[in-house]
Amino acid sequence: VPEVTIALPVYNGAGFVTDALTAIMDQDYQNLKIIVSDDNSADNTFAICSKFSEGKDNMTVIQNSQNIGGDGNLLRILKGCESEYFVWACQDDTWSPNFVSELVACLESDPKLVLAQGRVTLVNESGPFKEISFLNRWNPNHLTKYGVLNCLLLPINKLQPVKYNIFVHGVLRTSVFRSAFVHKYWVGGHDRVYMMLMALLGRWGYVDNVDYCRRVDVGSDLRK
Repeated sequence: VPEVTIALPVYNGAGFVTDALTAIMDQDYQNLKIIVSDDNSADNTFAICSKFSEGKDNMTVIQNSQNIGGDGNLLRILKGCESEYFVWACQDDTWSPNFVSELVACLESDPKLVLAQGRVTLVNESGPFKEISFLNRWNPNHLTKYGVLNCLLLPINKLQPVKYNIFVHGVLRTSVFRSAFVHKYWVGGHDRVYMMLMALLGRWGYVDNVDYCRRVDVGSDLRK
């Protein structure tokens, strides 16, 4: 069973981080390494995460002495990661319990895949409001890496956004993600830049029976 590192960079996330941590610990995958890195939060995020980690041998919580930004905080974890697979978790998102196990199985079935993701449920303060499935023409299982690249470059279908950038929060091959992320691009929508690099490095996989719940409209400080 290959090891999977779940990286959770956090900053001022006290309102939702417990839900995220609970969803991570509820995963049915048997070989998880969980690293939480607090970016010098001004609220009690670090205390919440530290308390949650008590008695959990596979969970480590660290804190930066100063704020280094979201990308820098993630890169700190990624640089030291020795696991075969990597998940970039967000402090205000949740996942179905089979998220990691099903996506790892997808990656293990095809060594040419560099990442895998499931369907996406968008959540706001009122609860779930939209489900995004990629079983249509946007299903990466049926696209070459150049087809995936085209979806990232032209991310609009019938005036609706094609949320391919959310695939960055699936299960990733660590070595491939590291090679893409080591070049830091301080531009708007830089997550799509990283994903375009990963599209050039290999094909993507999709599994429709897992769910990634993405919280939106919760304040810019939560995504810092």
